[in-house]
Amino acid sequence: MATAGAEEGSWISLERLEPRLLLSGAGVGSHPFDLSGVIELDNGHIASLGMPAVQVATNADVTVELGEEQFDPGPITLGWTLTGWSWPKSSMPISYYINTEDLPGSISENNFVSAVDNAFQVWEDMPSTFVEFTRSGFGSQFSPIDSGDDVVTIGFGEADPGAIAHALTRFSGSTAIEFDVVLGIDRASWSTSPDESQVDVWATAAHEIGHGIGLDHTDDTNATMYEAIFPGSTHQRYPNSDDIAGIEQLYLGPLQPN
Repeated sequence: MATAGAEEGSWISLERLEPRLLLSGAGVGSHPFDLSGVIELDNGHIASLGMPAVQVATNADVTVELGEEQFDPGPITLGWTLTGWSWPKSSMPISYYINTEDLPGSISENNFVSAVDNAFQVWEDMPSTFVEFTRSGFGSQFSPIDSGDDVVTIGFGEADPGAIAHALTRFSGSTAIEFDVVLGIDRASWSTSPDESQVDVWATAAHEIGHGIGLDHTDDTNATMYEAIFPGSTHQRYPNSDDIAGIEQLYLGPLQPN
């Protein structure tokens, strides 16, 4: 996540704002994937740092050149968008670990764990979808910096340059296998009950978790997946109708058949 100017009364950017071309994560398709942040890991999996919003006209045709090859991901529509991957039913509930090292001095371990639990819970609290989470523990056993350990982890650390936080997702094909969320320890004044100068842990974590389960940015400023957050605001803690429409595209229906 990148930071914009943090002047009083201004939005703070969650990820980079410059225009990006998006490519389907599984080759050619309609679900956009951020080509600019691609990292190839030793085990052959692919990771992506951040999912910046595409800044093109509605239904624009986009062609991405990669070396000598061209890919046409098809029309892109602003509003909620998808990253190109999701978690299968067989992965539910998704287990996550909360790293409580390096907490800001103003945040207690109990308050941080509660805020992160709530950030996962709001995505589960949609009766129309089958997304489920379970916390495996908290402490220092796993780090959000150690992508590749197959453990979904969230905690404070050094965020992507110019960002207040970022999500790093590993996937195989169009199937997610891990994501880690780093909240930039020195990128904002953090709080679990923010005043007008502080950034809300719960809302920021919910945004990054949204990336981890397959959502990209939206241009709806009231949505959890909007690309920026207003200091002191907590309304982005709760996914709105735009966020719900996006998540239903990936996880609509019950986890178990009736």
